[in-house]
Amino acid sequence: MARRKRADFERATRSKKGSCRRRRRRRRRRRRRKKKKEDEEEKEKEEKEKEEKEEKEKEEEEEEEEGGKLRKKGLRTQVEKKMGDEKEKWKRETLIIRDNTRNFREFYSIVTVKLFQRLRKKVISQTSINVYKNHLIYSATSMWKTAEQ
Repeated sequence: MARRKRADFERATRSKKGSCRRRRRRRRRRRRRKKKKEDEEEKEKEEKEKEEKEEKEKEEEEEEEEGGKLRKKGLRTQVEKKMGDEKEKWKRETLIIRDNTRNFREFYSIVTVKLFQRLRKKVISQTSINVYKNHLIYSATSMWKTAEQ
């Protein structure tokens, strides 16, 4: 009798989680659901990324087409404007240097040093550096010659 009462009491106070097998099954189901959900989220992210890439490519193509049209019309693109601004800035700098130097050799050395300081800031290929250097040094020499006349 006492044994039976004890068993009833233990059954009543025992945790309601159920058997070990049931717990394992529940855990498996939870893991599967969680994994399924994560996989779906990953797929959605990948799809969104693909769509964004496609949209960017389309926009770039449209911009290139528009850029071509703008050049035909005679309007400058942002890059061309920036290059023009760079050239103007360089002209101003070289004019100041020219006014403060005595002879061409001194002027030329200062200009080349300034030029390489500017080029170091930009990340561009060696060929474009050479083209840029030649153009700007040529413009500097022509400035000096015009000042002499």
